[in-house]
Amino acid sequence: MTLHRLTLSQARRLALRAQGVESPPPATLRRGAVARAAADLGVIQIDSVNVLARAHYMPLYARLGPYPREQLDSLFSHPPRRLLEQWGHEACLVTPEVHRLLAPLRNRWVERNLASIEERQPGIMDALHRVIGEHGPLTSREVQAHLEEEFPAPERGPGGWWSWSAVRSGLEVAFHDGTIASAGRNPSFERRYDLIERLLPAEHLAVPSRDDAIPALVRRSLRHLGVGTAHSIADYYRLRVAPVAAALAGLEVSGAAELVEIVEIRAPAWKDPAATIPRRATATTLLSPFDPLIFERRRTEELFGMHYRIGIYTPAPQRTTGYYSLPLLVGENIVG
Repeated sequence: MTLHRLTLSQARRLALRAQGVESPPPATLRRGAVARAAADLGVIQIDSVNVLARAHYMPLYARLGPYPREQLDSLFSHPPRRLLEQWGHEACLVTPEVHRLLAPLRNRWVERNLASIEERQPGIMDALHRVIGEHGPLTSREVQAHLEEEFPAPERGPGGWWSWSAVRSGLEVAFHDGTIASAGRNPSFERRYDLIERLLPAEHLAVPSRDDAIPALVRRSLRHLGVGTAHSIADYYRLRVAPVAAALAGLEVSGAAELVEIVEIRAPAWKDPAATIPRRATATTLLSPFDPLIFERRRTEELFGMHYRIGIYTPAPQRTTGYYSLPLLVGENIVG
């Protein structure tokens, strides 16, 4: 079989169009532009770093220019929720459908940790659901206040650090298993926890099997990337490479993924059959270190020739570009 061959330039332009950054931001924003841009990305990473702006605000700025940030906030803070926080590509905002598809992939972690916390703190999970059901949405501190008598917070440990309380550990397990979700963040950037059935309609609560979820997530990843190797496609939602490669083989047979060769990239790649290659890329914009275009560093280096590491996670003597440098996209090149 002869593979469709893409030049590096074609692969770049394909990726830029899939990510919505092949052309400059619009002069004026149409109604619903923020919601559409967020859905087109598929995942918006959340991070506590607040240097220029909170990390989740910045990818849309690269695609839309200045936009009302409260519109993004409303998508995951007010009904009907178009986005929901979950562990996908790290902590991130995803659509309700992706939130549903990610659920079966967390089961093993949840089962292991649920058994552990129930053994150490019997009754904690029922107590969390009861308090949040009666008083939610609540922050972790507010839940702790309600349950302090039953499950007291630990004393401050050596060096001034707090160990995780039963409440916080239980909330993390419930957040992962999807029974409790984030109703948004407060001004201090704390999650406000609520019961999932109060945040999403019933059609988004049915959990699929792993065998159904993985191919569906792979198709979405491929659409958001335009073209990618099995590794980069798996990384988009932090899936394991082996089941992603198996899913890609099945999608190739069905015509939902096209196996291609990218000049100068040794690994085989897959293209979204519906994706088109623009004649040129004309945008000039700053990219957040957590932008979906570049958050998989191996792909960034292979596709754009840029070895990028974020300074905040690098010891100061080893930094080459400062504490919080923003890569600059110019056309189809990332120049620094």
